[in-house]
Amino acid sequence: MSTGRVLNASTELHYSYNQIWFSTFSMDSAVVNIRACHDAHILLSEANGMSPNTYEVAFGINGNTQSVMREGPYGANIVWVDTPGILSCDELR
Repeated sequence: MSTGRVLNASTELHYSYNQIWFSTFSMDSAVVNIRACHDAHILLSEANGMSPNTYEVAFGINGNTQSVMREGPYGANIVWVDTPGILSCDELR
């Protein structure tokens, strides 16, 4: 059984989508592990950069207590849920 591709990446400590792009074009799924104290943001887009169908998933916002899916960065919230402690400064989750 294949474990697929593994990408290990570290990003700067600022809100930007110019750091890492990962294509899932020929994949059925992707698993993301995050080590952060709070505010981990992932952009889902049809192409590198912003596209008409771009969504943002933000984990551990508001002091690592909530997560949200939005219509693009800073866009309208589609889903907002309480997720206290979803992220960890010390371990991948």
